[in-house]
Amino acid sequence: GIENLALSARDTPVYCKCPECSKYDSSTLFFNFVKKLVLESNKKHPGRKYSTIAYSFYLKPPKTDLKSVKNLTVFYCMYNRCFKHLFADQTCNVNPRATKAIKDWKATGVQPGLYGYHFDIFGGKKMVFTPVASILAEELRWMRAQGVKNWYTEFYSVLNPQKKLSAQKCFVNRFPAYVITKLTWDPDRKTEDLLNDFCRYSFGPAAKEMEQYYKLIEQAWMKDGHVSYYFSNPASMADKVISDALIKKVDPLFKSALEKAKKNPRALKIVTADY
Repeated sequence: GIENLALSARDTPVYCKCPECSKYDSSTLFFNFVKKLVLESNKKHPGRKYSTIAYSFYLKPPKTDLKSVKNLTVFYCMYNRCFKHLFADQTCNVNPRATKAIKDWKATGVQPGLYGYHFDIFGGKKMVFTPVASILAEELRWMRAQGVKNWYTEFYSVLNPQKKLSAQKCFVNRFPAYVITKLTWDPDRKTEDLLNDFCRYSFGPAAKEMEQYYKLIEQAWMKDGHVSYYFSNPASMADKVISDALIKKVDPLFKSALEKAKKNPRALKIVTADY
């Protein structure tokens, strides 16, 4: 009864090294296997769909023809994109690798989807807001221009009412998650308008202060002096984004927001959790 089956290899580079398999690079070896598996399955289960990822040690385009496998979707894993610079910023030393990789995959006749790590760059015990709304907006518009039709990002989190809101990823990063839901429907919407809508709904009478807070955090995120991609150190990034100068600007905003939200229990709870 399954209509769409996901196929992917292990995270670690464990694969056959026999004389026959050693004729191929790891990416070609993996995609050859997926291709044979899907084509054989098509004989017994016609009409089904399959997906896999260009990932880890099978990230590069394989030396095998995947164009004939019409019911297979490949998602390119975006290790090599910067979450601080826009793709349009060619001064970034990371993003050109991502844009080139998509072109290399398209040259094989396969239009890959995108599989992102926008929220995995901050993780572990240090729960930090990831202000990537502008990055997401540009990526989704760029994706549309490239003809990419499949996109998703890792966001493993379920809200637990028994835990502090401020310690839960789905709460801390709810604004960029909101941006994703809106922009995947309409990539042309302005992130400024989305932020305004989000703050009015979330913070009620404290919307003005909280909107300014979110803008300040995004500006700090975009500044020079830190890197922001999958293999960078989350703690060092947070330390460089959250400066004393930023705190001096943010604290009065929260003081005012908390005062304005006093008579609105819902807004007060949300402002307090963000603070």
